[in-house]
Amino acid sequence: MIREYFLQQNAFHEIDAYSGVDQQYKMAKAILTFQESAKVALAAGGQLEDVVNVQGRSDLMRGRFEENYLDNIDDLVDEMNKQIAAAAEDN
Repeated sequence: MIREYFLQQNAFHEIDAYSGVDQQYKMAKAILTFQESAKVALAAGGQLEDVVNVQGRSDLMRGRFEENYLDNIDDLVDEMNKQIAAAAEDN
């Protein structure tokens, strides 16, 4: 997740070519939040594949190509956390 989401940028994409400090901070915080949520879900008996493949994680990673990403990142992280918790409960 660190490489694909945080380190990789598309120099030819108008929005993704540059990330400000605020966006970088929120992206790094989102990665740590995913790690903590995943640890809790796995400790509760969730399956690794279910936790890693939640749609919210993909939405979070793809969202960086949208203009309002900085405004939406907190909502995307919240949704990802809900989906991870649900994945743990399903098992």
